Amino acid sequence: VHVGAVNDIVPHTLPSGQAVVLTSGADHTLAVLEPRMGLQPLHTMREHKDFVYSLSAVGGHVLSGGGDGMLLVHDIESGALRYGLGANQAAVRVIHADRARLVCAGDDGSVICYTFGEPPSRAASRGSDRAPSASRQQRGAQAMQPRALEHKQPVEAAPTSSAQAYAEKKRAAMERAEQLRQERKASGAGQLRAQLAGGSGFAAVV
Repeated sequence: VHVGAVNDIVPHTLPSGQAVVLTSGADHTLAVLEPRMGLQPLHTMREHKDFVYSLSAVGGHVLSGGGDGMLLVHDIESGALRYGLGANQAAVRVIHADRARLVCAGDDGSVICYTFGEPPSRAASRGSDRAPSASRQQRGAQAMQPRALEHKQPVEAAPTSSAQAYAEKKRAAMERAEQLRQERKASGAGQLRAQLAGGSGFAAVV
């Protein structure tokens, strides 16, 4: 199925009830496999330009995160690419998706969260006035389009522990003690040289 490493495996059941297995690999591809046919490939998607590290599936779509920060959305039944998102400045390592949200995290230390479709409050206010889509396939593709960026928060460094703070203070104290010792040593040597230069206390023997 893949040339090289297999990076992620996700079992999924389509809305039609069909079970599939989704895989991604270091060969820049993801595959849709049919478990009832000995895991024969139904589709192989080759649109990624880097390793495909992470997968998630919701409804009839598979979401895949690449090493170049791109997240692609494919239709599982047809294998067609629907759209792509810039989800990270580096590799996309984790994806979670349900019918309301898409959450991605990656090597740049950030987490980004999208919502799918209209916000619930806005959709409720529109009620039955909303015009129907032309087809079920178009309606599904529109619902999967992320509409708004909700959150992007860099991961902050962990605070310094009390043990680390104590070790830092001890290191600084030891460095200061060594500095004082060197200063005293240099001062004593200077005084000795001055005494020898003045010939203090020694008389010549005749």
